[in-house]
Amino acid sequence: NSTAVDREKAALLSAKRDWNALLPMLPNLQKRKVLNSNDIQTLRRTAALSKLNNLEESSRSALDQCWEDLSYEAQQDPEVRRAYIGQLTALNETADACAQIIKWLAKNWDNDLAVRFSELPCDDPDSMIKTAKGWLKQQPDNAAVELVLARLSRRAQLWGAALTHYRKSLELNHQTQTLIELTELYIQLGEQHEAAQLLSAKNAPLQLPTPSESDRTTRQAYTQ
Repeated sequence: NSTAVDREKAALLSAKRDWNALLPMLPNLQKRKVLNSNDIQTLRRTAALSKLNNLEESSRSALDQCWEDLSYEAQQDPEVRRAYIGQLTALNETADACAQIIKWLAKNWDNDLAVRFSELPCDDPDSMIKTAKGWLKQQPDNAAVELVLARLSRRAQLWGAALTHYRKSLELNHQTQTLIELTELYIQLGEQHEAAQLLSAKNAPLQLPTPSESDRTTRQAYTQ
């Protein structure tokens, strides 16, 4: 029947990564319930991520055109938004990336986007800290926001605030990356005893994973 044929066609186009042919079909497939909503969302997300990560040219105009061509639903997807921010950052459009994250988080909260905010270079760390403090008022006891404030405070050399926010973030959610960064800060400040105590209490015996390349890049940025 036509339902089975259309389902097979959608699967074939997806396998071929022929998004230009597949995407226009999705509204009709969803309306006729050829595919369920989860499958539609997955296909839409996969297509959007593929388009964003494989631009015809590495330029702001190509990125903007790609984003404008995405459906409203795709533009609302958190993973797609993170990929867009990643592309803006790759083009050194960090000011726009910061502004876009702030705009999105004002309407729809996303911990991962908030953390991404803390990884972006910015000429005005005080403004970023002010923004993050506003988030903390709206998101109290949020480990991700505490981590954001810890990183931004460390970048601004506000050592006391950085320590406070790192400790609070670790207390709320024991993440290995937070532990690593707090330990590094203690060592940076000459507090080797505090670093040793932290590792002993939180991760004994110490078995930290090898940091990824992105982790290394992030950590180097904080210690420069």
